[in-house]
Amino acid sequence: VSLATSTLGVDVWYEVDHQSLGARFHPHWVYVHNQQSLLFIPGIRALIANMRGLMPKRPWTIAGGFAQRMAVESDVQKDMLISQGVPAEKLVVTGKPGVDQVAKTIAETDVESIRKRYAVDAGQNMLLCSVPQLAEHQLLSWPEHWDEIEFLLKTFNQVTNAVTVLSLHPRSDPKQYQEIARKHQAQIAHERIYELMPACDVFVATFSSTVAQAIALAKPSVVVDFYGLEYTLY
Repeated sequence: VSLATSTLGVDVWYEVDHQSLGARFHPHWVYVHNQQSLLFIPGIRALIANMRGLMPKRPWTIAGGFAQRMAVESDVQKDMLISQGVPAEKLVVTGKPGVDQVAKTIAETDVESIRKRYAVDAGQNMLLCSVPQLAEHQLLSWPEHWDEIEFLLKTFNQVTNAVTVLSLHPRSDPKQYQEIARKHQAQIAHERIYELMPACDVFVATFSSTVAQAIALAKPSVVVDFYGLEYTLY
């Protein structure tokens, strides 16, 4: 990477290996994935931010910056952040109001009514999938996204004695998914995913907070890892 600076009106060019520089002098700036070192932000910006006192010590870690306190929703999350190098005294377990609302919704869910609504007969299993938003979040192009969704639904359709229900992210347009869902005999849900979880027999998602909710309900859960990230979060 070429870096240009100006000293007394004279442009000076440096050839800098920012990855090696960051790894050597600031190892916490670097995240290694598939044997490739990645800087949190481009090398020049990282160096300038550091010179100005703005670069977090652990930029890849939530709460790795300059905040003096961070509210965390559970002891599990607290322990996870501590293992990533966050000082324990910075973390305060507060719980999370949204989780209380989820618990209330789950407690009031009529499981039999939901299963009947999606034609899950006695003896059948309900497979609930939180559909990955690969294109919506610009992780993949739309053609690549549809290839992945096609593969996923085709796999579900091979599971015998199961009804597939798809829960779309609020950012997704249900009209875009109607044709592919119909092709693979899947149904698009209209309820919030938390209302459907108590009624399902198996839950499928990518790395999502919804997986934690399914685990809390003792639902067998499959985390689809399209990229081989192999996160150990769950």
